[in-house]
Amino acid sequence: MNIPNRLKRVSLLSLIAALLATTSFAAVPPAMIEGPIAAEAPGHPSRNGIYSASALDLDAYDYIEEEFFISGSGNTYSQPDLATGAIESGGHPYKTRLVVRRPSEDDFNGIVIVEWINVTGGPDKDIDWWQSGEHFMRNGYAYVVVSAQQMGIDTMIDWSPERYGQLDMTASGRVENDALSYDVFSAVGRAINRLGEESPAGATDLLFGLRAEQIIATGHSQSASRLATYANHIHPLEPVYDGFMVHGGGGLIRDDQPVKIFKLMAETDMRRRAASPQPDSDNFRQWEVAGSSHVDVPFEIEYAKARNLMAGLPVDDVAPRDTECALPPYSTVPFRDVLNAAYD
Repeated sequence: MNIPNRLKRVSLLSLIAALLATTSFAAVPPAMIEGPIAAEAPGHPSRNGIYSASALDLDAYDYIEEEFFISGSGNTYSQPDLATGAIESGGHPYKTRLVVRRPSEDDFNGIVIVEWINVTGGPDKDIDWWQSGEHFMRNGYAYVVVSAQQMGIDTMIDWSPERYGQLDMTASGRVENDALSYDVFSAVGRAINRLGEESPAGATDLLFGLRAEQIIATGHSQSASRLATYANHIHPLEPVYDGFMVHGGGGLIRDDQPVKIFKLMAETDMRRRAASPQPDSDNFRQWEVAGSSHVDVPFEIEYAKARNLMAGLPVDDVAPRDTECALPPYSTVPFRDVLNAAYD
C-alpha cells in the first residue's frame, strides 16, 4: 500500500514527539527547594523546630543543621521482579521535608550520605545518624535525611501542624502506598551539586557551596526495603546515586548496575529479614555481623536522646526502652563499628 508523503511526514513527526515525550517523562521530575526553614531550638514549647533534630553535639564538630521543604510532581512506577520499572502515571504533586547536616568547607570530605528515613511505628527516625553520626562528623561527611513516606509526615503534622501541615506525599489522597517516595528520593539526590556544578539562578544550594564527589544512599530495616525497591526498579531509569548502603533488610538487590552496593545484616536479621543468599560480586558485598541485633543498645540510647531532645528533657541520662523480656533484647555488640567501616 502506498502511503502519501504528507502522511508519512506526519507519522514520523508524531513518532519523534512521542519518543521525546517519553524521554523527558523518564527523567527525574524537577523539584523546588524552599529554605532553610527558620526553626526554634529543639524542645521549644512552640514546636516550631526541626522534628527529630540531632541529639549529637553538632557544635563540637562545627556542623550546621538546617531543614528544607521540597515540592514537585512525581511519577508512579511498575516494579517487575529484579528488573527496571516503567512509569505508570505522572504529574502527582507532593511536598515534604529534608534535613541537612553539613561541615565547614575545610572539613568536608566530598561524600554526601542521603538517608531514607525510617517510619516504623510512625515517627521519623534517622537511624544512620544515630549509629554513624559521630563517625560522619569526625570524618567530614555531609548528611541529608529525607522524609519520603506519609506515615512519618502524619506524625510530624500531629506534632506541629503549624510547621508541617502543608506537607503531603499522597497527591491529596489520590496516590497510595508511598508511590511518590521514589521520585522524591531521586529529586533530593539530584538537588545536591556535584563538583563542577552550580545551582541554577535563584535555586537553593542545599550544601551552601559544598560540592559532592560521591553521593551514597542509605536506609535501615523498613527503609532498606524501600531503598532496595528503588535500586532495583527506579534508579536504573536515571541514576542519581553512586552507591547504596542497605542494612537490616532489603531482600535481593540487582548488581548489574554501575553502582556499588553494600548490604549489612545483624545476626538477628538473618532468619527474618534475609532473602535467599546473594553472592558477592564486583558491585555487591554483604557483611553479616555476628552477635549483633536488629536494634542494639547504641541504637536505643540515641533514640532515647532524640525523644528527650524534642520534649525539652535532658539527654545525658537515658536508657533503652523496657521490653519486659526475660532475656536482654538488645545486643551490646557494636553494629555501628562495622557500618562505619563499610562507609570508609
